[in-house]
Amino acid sequence: MLITGNVPASIQQVISQLNSHFSLKDLGEVSLFLGVEVVKTTDNGLRLSQSNYIKDLLKRASITEAKGCPTPMVTNCELSKYTSDPISDPKLYRSVVGALQYTTITRPDINFAVNKVIQYMESPLDTHWRAVKRILRYLSGTLDYEIQLHISNGDISAFSDSDWAADVDDRRSTTGVHAYHGRNLISWCVKKQTVVERSSTEAEYRSLAQAASEVAWLTSLLNELRIKKRDAPVIWVDNLSAIALASNPVLHARTKHIELDMHFVRDKVLNNELELRHVPTKDQIADIFTKPLSHQSFVKLRERLGLVSLASLGLRGRVRSGCRNDQVKISLINQADDLIKSWVIKRDDLIKSWVIKRDDLIKPVIKRDDLIKRVEGDVLINQVLLFEKSGDVHTRGKASENSQQDISHEPTPHELSS
Repeated sequence: MLITGNVPASIQQVISQLNSHFSLKDLGEVSLFLGVEVVKTTDNGLRLSQSNYIKDLLKRASITEAKGCPTPMVTNCELSKYTSDPISDPKLYRSVVGALQYTTITRPDINFAVNKVIQYMESPLDTHWRAVKRILRYLSGTLDYEIQLHISNGDISAFSDSDWAADVDDRRSTTGVHAYHGRNLISWCVKKQTVVERSSTEAEYRSLAQAASEVAWLTSLLNELRIKKRDAPVIWVDNLSAIALASNPVLHARTKHIELDMHFVRDKVLNNELELRHVPTKDQIADIFTKPLSHQSFVKLRERLGLVSLASLGLRGRVRSGCRNDQVKISLINQADDLIKSWVIKRDDLIKSWVIKRDDLIKPVIKRDDLIKRVEGDVLINQVLLFEKSGDVHTRGKASENSQQDISHEPTPHELSS
């Protein structure tokens, strides 16, 4: 059992009351709960991970020494019920996939891939097992990733997206929704839609209705906890047609089959309980929950979800608040980081200035070489012309000398007699 609150005396009072009725053992500050490792940070935040649970899962699947993968699923992956042969051990497949589903508690980056392989639990094939092993290889290469939670007084916001007709077997769409409280990711969902949609707008609107339902529940929960909200929750959608349907009071005939979803979202908008805003597709974070992405796009969206590697944080990921020595270490680390950043900036500036000066120095040399080539070309042409002229004069001179010899020479009597 976890008991949390912002008043230590009240927490202790609740524990005492429970202990008077039940036999309890107070384990102190939480560090491990149902396989989830909890680390308190210096800013009174939390970092949640399941590294030991994932290690045990890798041992169960016998791929502890496997090479890591940059993404949990390849971009052109299209799983189907009819593409390959059944696997020899379906029980192992179900066991591993069920454990992967529990891993998504702290690893939302694999939620889409896990949701995809869960759909084939009844009769798994070789292609499905290969997809599961890729997820495990991705986890083996990202064991140190944790989800961050910070103290926040922000409002609720959500992202909604869908992948229209993504399933190659029945052409149903995939819904991806996640919600933030301030900058903390607190809810995420990947779901295959129950009906086939005839347009991408309909698929996006069903995802929007799912997001609106999740936001309504979170708002109700915060009200029960007496956490006041300043503004209406915002849902970010990358489909302008879906936003137009939510704000248009005219119910079109072509949208009768999604009439309930339309009325649900529209009532929230008209009552100022919900605000819809457009987000460009390249900035749609919910894409990570609806389709396999390239490595660059996946890493970008994973960071925006709040997943951070401890290797990039160093000692700062493991220190606890209230320790003076640790605070000194943190300040020293921050100072070192600032020095490194300033040195890198100065180095880059020096390199840029040197490159500019080098280019300025090279330009006259290039111009000189061009001039030399031009001069050498002109000299060569002049020499050829002079050579041709001198050769012509020389041959003509020889011809004139021969003709003069022929004219001036007269035969002697002896030559005539001979």
